[in-house]
Amino acid sequence: IADILLRELAAQVRSSNGIEVRYEESAVLEIARRGYSSVFGVRPLRKVISEEARGRLAEMILRGEISSGDVISFSFDGKGFVFSR
Repeated sequence: IADILLRELAAQVRSSNGIEVRYEESAVLEIARRGYSSVFGVRPLRKVISEEARGRLAEMILRGEISSGDVISFSFDGKGFVFSR
C-alpha cells in the first residue's frame, strides 16, 4: 500500500510541477513501518506520507530548491528521509 501511495504522489508531483520523484525501497519500507498501527492498521499511512514526503517536497519547491525538469530521489538512510538530485 505504501508503494501505491508513493506512486500516486510521484504522479501528482510530475503532472503539477514537472518534477520526477523516484523513491527507493528503503523509503517505502520505512514509510510502511511508520504508517502501520496495531490499532488502526494502515490508516496512519497517508499522514506519514504527507508529513515525510509531500510536505517536504512542497517546501523544497517553494524555496526554489527543485523545479520543473528535476529528478529527485527519495530514500531512507537509517536516520531519516533524504531527498537528493
